[in-house]
Amino acid sequence: MLAIRTIIFSVLILSLMGCQAMQANESAKGSSGVKEPVQLLAALSAELKLSFTAEDEQSAQKVLENNYTNQPLQWPVSTGVLVIIPVKTFEKEKGVFCREYQAKFISNSKEVEIKSMACRQENGLWVRQ
Repeated sequence: MLAIRTIIFSVLILSLMGCQAMQANESAKGSSGVKEPVQLLAALSAELKLSFTAEDEQSAQKVLENNYTNQPLQWPVSTGVLVIIPVKTFEKEKGVFCREYQAKFISNSKEVEIKSMACRQENGLWVRQ
């Protein structure tokens, strides 16, 4: 009985996470109605002349939403490893929270680190400032 409840709870949580991801993608539509990517990794991407996937951007969103200050998350990307570290959290104005973060790319031949800031929108999406 406990196993069945655990499975049902897990399915429910995964369904809700999918809804949140869809909401985030919908909120990323520009004025033209075309989806524009949320670019938490834009500065790093420009520095490296390398593109990151939508999944990489989503992982960066999750780090800013869920990780404590100085709690890194790293994951493999096509040519190396990507590391995101929330460095500082503060309230920019009443109810608007922002985070400074480091985005780091590590490969066998180089290591590039960029510092950025993002603020949390009402819809829960972190947008680079």
